[in-house]
Amino acid sequence: SSDLSNNIAEGFERMSTAQLLSFLETARGSAGEVRSMVAVVIKRPRLSAFFQQLSTIRSLAESCSKQIGVWMMSIERSPVKGKRPPHCRSFQIALT
Repeated sequence: SSDLSNNIAEGFERMSTAQLLSFLETARGSAGEVRSMVAVVIKRPRLSAFFQQLSTIRSLAESCSKQIGVWMMSIERSPVKGKRPPHCRSFQIALT
């Protein structure tokens, strides 16, 4: 879901660790929504030909959720609290 990556990006651009955590929490919820949607559609007989692809999507969403959870725990344990320094808020996307 694009919602998941958009929430991560928006949270990363925020000024504080609390805001970042809030957006990561929302992103993790979006991964749960993807798993929920897959659980509903995977049972439909007309989509049985896509069972493997849907199972892969469900697994990827679960993996994203776990990774976001670990990232959140890392942030919560970090000594950096409150406003994050500017170098922690910017990143560059490499286009290859």
